[in-house]
Amino acid sequence: MHDAHLTDPLEYLYEELPPERMAEARRHLAECPDCRREIREIRETVKQYRQTPRPVPPEGLAERTARAAIGEADKGAVGLLRGRFPAPARAVPPPETAEQRQEKLEEDFKRLKDDFRA
Repeated sequence: MHDAHLTDPLEYLYEELPPERMAEARRHLAECPDCRREIREIRETVKQYRQTPRPVPPEGLAERTARAAIGEADKGAVGLLRGRFPAPARAVPPPETAEQRQEKLEEDFKRLKDDFRA
């Protein structure tokens, strides 16, 4: 560490440094009150975090969230993205249903028959 302070205190605390760097860090901490204070503060912060009770979500939140997500998915991507992006220059028509496609084919076939007779 020489005269430099610890550059990776979390790696030191979690003992993720290579052995030679851990030894350097220990030597440095023995001589540096600033780094010892930083390590102490980090340990205290972690301790307080671990002691903080976890919030309990309101009853039914998971079901309501799932229902809302399914409802949005049913609207399709257009419903999810509406208002978030500018409208395309040319609107893309929605896909045809099988019935619409069948009607269109029958109309085309009738037109071809009529053209063939003429």
